[in-house]
Amino acid sequence: MARAGAPRGALATVENVCLRVMSGFPVLFVSAVVIWSWYVYVIVVCGKQVESVAEKVLFLFVYHVLLILFGASYYRAINTFPGTAPEQFHLSDAEIEIMEEGDEDASTSMLTEKAKGLPIRTKLATGGVRYCDRCKVLKPDRSHHCSICRQCVLKMDHHCPWVNNCVGYGNYKFFILFLFYTMLLTVYVASSTCPYFISSWRHASHQDSSSNSTSATIMISSADRINVIFVFFIAVLFCFSVASLFFFHLYLLLNNQTTLESGRKNFFDYGPDKNGFHLGWRRNIEQVMGREPLFWILPINRSLGNGVEFPLRMSEGERESLLSAEEGRGRYSGEESS
Repeated sequence: MARAGAPRGALATVENVCLRVMSGFPVLFVSAVVIWSWYVYVIVVCGKQVESVAEKVLFLFVYHVLLILFGASYYRAINTFPGTAPEQFHLSDAEIEIMEEGDEDASTSMLTEKAKGLPIRTKLATGGVRYCDRCKVLKPDRSHHCSICRQCVLKMDHHCPWVNNCVGYGNYKFFILFLFYTMLLTVYVASSTCPYFISSWRHASHQDSSSNSTSATIMISSADRINVIFVFFIAVLFCFSVASLFFFHLYLLLNNQTTLESGRKNFFDYGPDKNGFHLGWRRNIEQVMGREPLFWILPINRSLGNGVEFPLRMSEGERESLLSAEEGRGRYSGEESS
């Protein structure tokens, strides 16, 4: 048995190492592009092509401010743990044994009783308790199991390969800022390098050998011109792709939804409600970005709550009134049919 298990264990270890290496590749790719683009923008464009000293200072100042904000947001999106279910949501050994016995009634009764002592408002479409059989936990509201991270993630939005992390409660602000500053940085690089891209494109196509001009644009090497051309195209490409993603997440932010919730409804005691967590656009923003607008643009954690409990659109009284109305309509329909 030990001999048979050893190869499987070694294979699993190799597989995990390969997955870690592969999952880190997108982050390495982004880092390499940022380093290369820094060289092209700072050394080639500003150092060799921009002739005005005042223009150089302005270009470099704005570029590095955006780069620092981008880098800080990206770093925190990668390295901030999104959060997982607290200990009180985990089943005890005795409760796990009940689940593994296969008695559906006993399992349902146990989960229902345990959920009563927890801040859980959402349910399955069938009315049952949301339970993860892999993590052995009752799922907090808005949490979901990530098969890549192999855990339940608080307020899970999605697993993002570009940050090699799940995007959830703990790092959603940093992810939005990462998209925002990526968009701003690429717009700035593309717009400020556009004249030098045009000049480099022309000279890359045909250099006027009879020209006696000593312009820095003409004096740079062919390799530098190609770098300028590529950095412009990549900035434009990244800008359009990231901008579409940013505005989608801005829409989610304003509506207090996650990517998963945008395609499905949450189920409450009173029924399905896609906007169950909608509090108005200002409060929706504050849930993620914090109450101080000055800190909204900074990669500093100001998110409200604990990732487990979330304020609802309806008050407790409104939900009870709606539930009573639904039950009344159900009884009335039953009386009519009889």
